[in-house]
Amino acid sequence: MSEIQTRTMEEQGKPAASHILVVDDNPEIREVIYLLLGGEGYEVTEAADGEQAIEASAKYAFDLIILDIMMPGMNGYQTCVEIRKNSNAPILFLSAKSQEDDKMLGFSSGGDDYLVKPFEYARFRTALERFAAQQEYLRGARPSLSQNAIDQ
Repeated sequence: MSEIQTRTMEEQGKPAASHILVVDDNPEIREVIYLLLGGEGYEVTEAADGEQAIEASAKYAFDLIILDIMMPGMNGYQTCVEIRKNSNAPILFLSAKSQEDDKMLGFSSGGDDYLVKPFEYARFRTALERFAAQQEYLRGARPSLSQNAIDQ
């Protein structure tokens, strides 16, 4: 089992925008998500299983948690229930499980959104933007210019 790892692309001139936990037992999937998120300026912490995710969520205050379902040991649903005991961070399930029952179980275990692998980048980015806007609102930040245009 690998250790929890946090990475940013700050060295490429982008300050970290938000801190996101990516939980997936597949290192290639974690790498792809890191490249997508890091390129957008997000700080990314990676966990390879449910136990590492629970440990990381107790240690850091994440702005978003991206969680796979099919992992060895504790599955994503069980992990989500445990994370919810100490974190209110939005949880986005990212899974190959595509049945409606799988999605409903994700929501009932505490998830906030559900994307099926392989996912479309536009849908993934829209979810990130929505969660970022929610976090800004909860922190008392002013709505973005695009939000003001939507409200008018």
